[in-house]
Amino acid sequence: MQALATWSFQPWLEGKNLYWSMTQHMLAAASMSLASQLRVMGPPRVYTDSLGKEILSRLCPQADYAVVYDGFFDQYSTDLFALAKIQTYTDQTQPYCHVDLDWIWHSGPQKHWRDLDLVVHGWERLDTEKYELGQNRYYNLEARRHLLGLPQILHHPNPRAVAAPNMGLVYMRNMQLNRRYCDLVWQVIRDNPQEFGRDRAHNALNICTVEQHFLGFLLGDMPQLRCDVVFPRRPEQPRMPINDIAVHFVGEMKMDRHPGARQYRDHLLNELASSQLIQDLAREIDSLRQSRDN
Repeated sequence: MQALATWSFQPWLEGKNLYWSMTQHMLAAASMSLASQLRVMGPPRVYTDSLGKEILSRLCPQADYAVVYDGFFDQYSTDLFALAKIQTYTDQTQPYCHVDLDWIWHSGPQKHWRDLDLVVHGWERLDTEKYELGQNRYYNLEARRHLLGLPQILHHPNPRAVAAPNMGLVYMRNMQLNRRYCDLVWQVIRDNPQEFGRDRAHNALNICTVEQHFLGFLLGDMPQLRCDVVFPRRPEQPRMPINDIAVHFVGEMKMDRHPGARQYRDHLLNELASSQLIQDLAREIDSLRQSRDN
């Protein structure tokens, strides 16, 4: 199975923090992620842009870099930076394992996953009593329903039964599911250009809605699928996901909530982020970002 990753630098250059406050930590996590993919699955294929190849190839020269996202966000809002990932999913014709570049493998994919349709990071249940009122910007179902042209699949009769997958990992073996999911996303984009264009006027659709919840509603319509997660959600479990399979940083947002994550940050991330290579790369990126702002 092919190891995949996606990284377009255009959202970062336009000021989207992608859940990271420090460029050095972002690059250190990417370096660790690529090295872990190389170790457990072989050289990853990274779909990126020209700047991404220039930067990431200095962190992991063994990876295979596909420069496909130059100008990709000229037509889409960079608020929806996961659209590049969805394009990567769309381009696949064979089963794949896609991870975010803040996902670090420990033991790697498990043998029993080969018998499944899909494995993701974990589930995030939708609470309709809270979220339909628009009290949470990530799960605003009411705003989504009022958009014109949404497919009937998104008007699920029992939204309480629907869980949105966190897609820091997408281990996809069912390519029919992959095609149906990608077709659904791009159909919504075609039908709602005002929500996805560079000058979009509304904010009812955001990163989580586009990537995670569309797949969640689709899975709710296909109960026969065999799915698993890396991080089961339990009340006693800290939010920060880390176990013997992998760790998913989710940027710096949740690092302080789990001792294991703090250890990664305080020792591995900081040590790697202080290396001369990453310091030099961070300065290059920050300089480009500042030049763009000016």
